[in-house]
Amino acid sequence: MNVTGAIPIIDLANLKEVENIAEDPEWNSAGDQIRAGLGSVGFLYLTNHGIPENVVSQVFKQSSNFFGLPPGVKLKYKKNTQNENKLFDLDRHFGYQPPGMEKLHPDVSYEHKEIFDWLYGVGVYPDEDLPEFVPSIFELQLACKKLLKTFLRLLAIGLKLDDVDFFLKTCRNLQEPDKHRALNIFRLVHYPPVPEDQELPSGAVRCGEHSDFGFLTFLFQDDVGGLEVKNVNGEWVDATPIPGSVLVNTGDLTEFWTCGILPATPHRIIIPDDVDDARRRKARYSIVFFMGPDTDAVITPTEMSKRPHELERISKCDKEYSTDPVTAYDHMMKRVADIYR
Repeated sequence: MNVTGAIPIIDLANLKEVENIAEDPEWNSAGDQIRAGLGSVGFLYLTNHGIPENVVSQVFKQSSNFFGLPPGVKLKYKKNTQNENKLFDLDRHFGYQPPGMEKLHPDVSYEHKEIFDWLYGVGVYPDEDLPEFVPSIFELQLACKKLLKTFLRLLAIGLKLDDVDFFLKTCRNLQEPDKHRALNIFRLVHYPPVPEDQELPSGAVRCGEHSDFGFLTFLFQDDVGGLEVKNVNGEWVDATPIPGSVLVNTGDLTEFWTCGILPATPHRIIIPDDVDDARRRKARYSIVFFMGPDTDAVITPTEMSKRPHELERISKCDKEYSTDPVTAYDHMMKRVADIYR
C-alpha cells in the first residue's frame, strides 16, 4: 500500500479468482489495507481496478456536452424535489440541478456547481438532445457494479467477518436491479470557472464541507483537482487526482453500521482566494457513484459489532451512536431531506 499525502493507494492488480478468497493471502492483504485506509482516513485510491479508462472518458465527454447546453435546454431536465404536498420526494430527485440549489454546509452561502443525478429507471433524461448520454452512464454503472462486488468482499475480509458475502447479501440490487431497489446514484458535477470579473457571494465555495450520506462512494476526478479531505488531526489534505484511479470513501451509513469503526470523513472543494490561481479559471468535472444497500435492507450496528471474532466493540457505539435498526432508505431520506427542506 502506497500513500499520497494522507490517502492510501491500494493496487488490486494481484487479485485473482480463487476458490476460497477468505483464505487467499492477496485478498486478505488487500482487505486489510482497505480496512486500515477507510478506518483511519475514510478515503483511499484504487488502481488496477478493472474499469476501462475509455468508459470513464466517454461519461466525462457526455457530462461536458450536457453542461455545455444552453441554460433553457438544461432546465427541461430540471429535477423537482418536492411533491404536490410540498414534501420532499426522493423519486423526483433525479435530473438537472442548477447552481445554488444545493447547500451541503449551513455556513456556506452559495455552492458554485451544477449537477445531474441519474438513477436506473427514474427521472427525465436528455435522450433527445444527447442520445449517447444515458448509454454511456449505463456502461460505466455496469463496470462500477462489477468492481463494487469485489470491493464489498474485500471489505468483509478486512473487517474479519465470517461471511465474505455479508455486505453483498444486503445489495441484491447489484444482481437483480428490476427486483430490488437501491439508491445507486450516478452524479455528474460541473464546477464552472470563475472569471476575474465575476463576483460570487461572500462565503461561496464549489462544494461545502460535508460527509456523504450513504454506504460507499466511487469518485472519478478530472485533472483540475481541488478536493480536500479532513484528516484525523482536523487538517485539510489534498485528494490529488491520480490518472486511472478510483477514489473511494465511506459515508454516514457506513459509520452508523460499523459504530464508527469506518468513519464518514468530511471533505470539500473550495474556490481559491488567489485570483491568479489557475484552478479558479478552469472548469472542473467529476463523476460520482453513490452506492447504497437495498432500500429495504435493515441496518443494525450491533449485528456487526457484537460478532465475537470482530474488532473489539467501540465504546462510542454505546455512547454516541444509536443502535436502533433502520432501513437504508429511511436513513438516506433523513439526510437528504435535511439538505433540501
